[in-house]
Amino acid sequence: MVQTPAVRARYPIRYPAVVSASRPVRPPAPALAQNWINADPRDEVMCISPFRMDSNGRQYVEVTYPKNFNSQPGRRGFIASDQLQIGDINGPIIGDPLTVMLGPPSLRLSSNTTINSNTNSGLLYDTVLGFFTAWHANLESMPKVPSYLESNWINTAQRRQDLAQKFCDSVRRASSGLLDLLNTGKFSLQNIASQAPLVSSGGPPSQRSGIYTNIARDFTPAKDPEQYIGSTLRTFSIRYAEHVVEKRAASPKGVHYRSAVRARNYTSHALCIIEKTTGDDSEVFHIFEQVCVDLFQTASPAVLSLTTVDNTIDDSDNDQVGDNGDVVTRVAKYAMDKDLANVFKVLADGVIAITGWPGGCRRTAAASAIKSYGCTVGLNWRMPLTEILNCKTIWTRIEKPGVFAEVRRTDCNVSQQGPDIRFMVLNFYRQDRSRLLTNFYLPKGVGPPVGTNIHVIIEIRLDGQPHEISHGLQATTGPMSDFDEACGVGLRIEWKDPQSQWMQEYVQMRQQYNRHDTGKPPGRTQGYLRSTGFRAMLLQEHRGLHHLFPWISDYGIAKVKKITIEHLTQTIKSELLATTGNARPTPLYYQDERAQAQTMQALGAQQTALSSQPNYPPVGANFRNSTRKVKCDWCHYSQVIAGRAEKDCVKVDGKSICGNCTKQGRPCHYTNATTMNASRALQRASFTTAESTRGPQRCVPRLLIQY
Repeated sequence: MVQTPAVRARYPIRYPAVVSASRPVRPPAPALAQNWINADPRDEVMCISPFRMDSNGRQYVEVTYPKNFNSQPGRRGFIASDQLQIGDINGPIIGDPLTVMLGPPSLRLSSNTTINSNTNSGLLYDTVLGFFTAWHANLESMPKVPSYLESNWINTAQRRQDLAQKFCDSVRRASSGLLDLLNTGKFSLQNIASQAPLVSSGGPPSQRSGIYTNIARDFTPAKDPEQYIGSTLRTFSIRYAEHVVEKRAASPKGVHYRSAVRARNYTSHALCIIEKTTGDDSEVFHIFEQVCVDLFQTASPAVLSLTTVDNTIDDSDNDQVGDNGDVVTRVAKYAMDKDLANVFKVLADGVIAITGWPGGCRRTAAASAIKSYGCTVGLNWRMPLTEILNCKTIWTRIEKPGVFAEVRRTDCNVSQQGPDIRFMVLNFYRQDRSRLLTNFYLPKGVGPPVGTNIHVIIEIRLDGQPHEISHGLQATTGPMSDFDEACGVGLRIEWKDPQSQWMQEYVQMRQQYNRHDTGKPPGRTQGYLRSTGFRAMLLQEHRGLHHLFPWISDYGIAKVKKITIEHLTQTIKSELLATTGNARPTPLYYQDERAQAQTMQALGAQQTALSSQPNYPPVGANFRNSTRKVKCDWCHYSQVIAGRAEKDCVKVDGKSICGNCTKQGRPCHYTNATTMNASRALQRASFTTAESTRGPQRCVPRLLIQY
């Protein structure tokens, strides 16, 4: 966009910014009286005025802080522009506009009326019970409510007390001396290491499972030890061996692995030994891991005060440096970790202030009379309650002029999975709370080599028309009432080639007819389900029961941030989309039975060519040595895979569709090849049913965040 003098004169109004000063900004008293503001490094603010000039020729701007946890307006005042990092007119957004504009969630901090610290059950029990009470009181304020915080255990006081007691019992099982030490409230990291069993030496506790802590000591140059909390469903010794292998990697991932590389002394100790039950053990393991992270305050300072450049908006490779010196690349994918880490930190701090727990890595003389903890840096980056949910996957929706909504995912990595090349993995929860992992593969010859970081972009048409290169390869002609919806979704991948040139390619599904493989939806039905599933998940559409897919549940809506840009007023609006509750829109091409019959007659679709494919018996015939009947694609999916009521799959006389699909307006393998090949979507796509023939192209300059 051409930058007019009027547009430039308004800059940087409504631009997020980050305080870039290396030291806290503390104006003198006369300046404070004139509305200059105190600020700390890495504070995120929003500019609310154009640049101004003081009498000394120094440029400054008025800023406002986010809302606080009680939803009260943030502080506002003036700050020198050379102490801010502001999004450039021709550059990316700086900071996290979602946090700056909306502020953190409103939390109800615990009080003495909700936490009874005089139960005579011990300091550790009181503090853990306080955590559970605070979590329960603030479920609605969390960025994402973990499924096991929705379980029955947290809804009643008695069950919260039982789980707190179970935690204390698991500590006693590791070491009765450790439990006694923690209950005194007078301990340091060195005391904990002396009482908690050493599992890295291969002693008896190393063959148990539960919560462990890794301690890195003896650095060059010298500095305090650093601590990490983890959990394992396997044995402590196996997990420790994995840590050793990871830290020896050429480029170890994770701040705790990099810390282990720099330390000359690296040990692992058991904090809790958890007895496995016949229930969902992973739920207890992850809850107790979060408890220990809060007790010993091991959340990494880098994630707690992260300065984000949202890589779903900005494709730059600019590094960010956290408080502990770790360089973090493309930090936007950790935005949800930062949100939840700070929520749990605030809740834990409120509980600790009530029960008298001294804290751990963030212990200060002002907050506790207990001697130093002996460790000031925690190494937990992803919070356990976040990691298990894969909540770092964030989709950013950018409204564009015209009929498209473009939704960009945090970056993925192309990997080898057997003979296939995988480019994306999604995890979803079913209605029964079981979890399903869904892999997305590249057709042969499509896309970049294994190991490449890519961006996945879903393009959704909002006008009901088919996408030019439909991901699901659905026909736009035939007896389906919602072809337009299934065909309106395109999937594009973008990556950098060796010359640092951004490349792109559209990915379409192979149309394989595997309707008798009970492990996955068959052929065209899979393309239909995936495309409509993407639309429901990313546009936050409500689906009735018969629209729920195995990988999309009634609460499996994606976390979507919506960015809208008004260039004339230089306004950027960022908001977190909630489930709308709106019903799926009526399909544009809905056909009643009469219209379907006319369409089929005009196409001469009276045969069932698809039912006589090689290797498959005709639809309606018996399997070899079996009385079970062959079903069309949709009947097979809805009955065998989705568990719907068993109904006979019978072809409608004179139509290339079965009776069940006629009523539901669904794809059907009775529909013959002539009808399918008449599809406008299939005609436009140069993609064959085997693989893509288009090849990658240079990325077209796209309107993302450009001013």
